[in-house]
Amino acid sequence: MAHHFPQTAEILDREMVAATGHQLTQSLDDAALLHVSGRSGVAGTYQGPEAILQLLEHMTNLTDGTLRFVPTHTFAADDEMLVVCGQANAQRQRRQLDTGTAYVVLLRDGRVREMWLAQQDQAHVDDFWS
Repeated sequence: MAHHFPQTAEILDREMVAATGHQLTQSLDDAALLHVSGRSGVAGTYQGPEAILQLLEHMTNLTDGTLRFVPTHTFAADDEMLVVCGQANAQRQRRQLDTGTAYVVLLRDGRVREMWLAQQDQAHVDDFWS
């Protein structure tokens, strides 16, 4: 299935290329996991490139394309760990999202094996996506 890569995926691609030389959307391991914290409708664990990219696309669609992630810091602890911190904002059904966000990315053999999405204000994020 062809995907329109949401802005968040494009940002993570650029940050990963800058830190590791690899793109997220082309480097997802077949068994890659994405853990989304919280209790909202988008929270949970997503497995495989298709599920991960579908989630990012779904989140973009829910916000009518307003979902934005602006990276402020990228840390490459070593060749197996990358942390991208920034600010996430969006609009949805007259609600506003504006919170600090961190993507923690575990790499193995240059491929994304596991990711965690953490929010600074989880209650605010849960309310936004519910």
